[in-house]
Amino acid sequence: MKKIIFSLLALLTVFQIFAQDDFISAPQNSIKKISLSFVPQYILFHGIRVDYEYQNNKKAYVFAPQLYYLSRPTHSVNYTDADLYKMYGAGLQVQRKFIRKTDYNNTGYIAAGLGYNFFYTQFRKFLPEPQSIYDNTVYIYSLQNLTGFIHRFDVIGIVGIQNNLPVGLMVEGYVGIGYRYSMPFYSKQIKNPFDRALDVAYTGPIFVVGVKLGFSKFFSTTSVQTF
Repeated sequence: MKKIIFSLLALLTVFQIFAQDDFISAPQNSIKKISLSFVPQYILFHGIRVDYEYQNNKKAYVFAPQLYYLSRPTHSVNYTDADLYKMYGAGLQVQRKFIRKTDYNNTGYIAAGLGYNFFYTQFRKFLPEPQSIYDNTVYIYSLQNLTGFIHRFDVIGIVGIQNNLPVGLMVEGYVGIGYRYSMPFYSKQIKNPFDRALDVAYTGPIFVVGVKLGFSKFFSTTSVQTF
């Protein structure tokens, strides 16, 4: 029940931020920027993410496609864990960003985002199989190969700092919180084996932290009004 309430509150907050067209006062002069950045920490989760951002004055949209790939030899596994040896995934996150000021210096921002990912997995796990011995049914564990499809939904809110360096380089850091909801479907009816915080099919609150490295291009250098 607590997870459902937390999820609803997070969704309401995100939708409210997305709807706030006048959340930040508009600048007196127009300024636009596009940027393309790489999010290196996704490599730790067997993924790659590239963000495209379009900024118009103090508001921006971020489109963040993601790809995941894992292929490794199988290894020994105990009776409770699962051996994930192959995974393919893809997804998209969309953020609405509100920027404190529009110039070439360090600038803070807040953002809210919604994301979706789809994963195909192959893994091994010990499962009990019924066998008849002397007219009695007993369950013997055997190591079996399984597959799974996972639909994953994210809602996040973040705060960050964006630094536009010379020659068009950009560095950005951010932290935030959110909620993740996963819908796994496996080839056999089993308890979700990937339900820990860093697993692919986790459901629950999430903590977001990261950096971005990339390039940015301003289309105007006119002075703007900051708050």
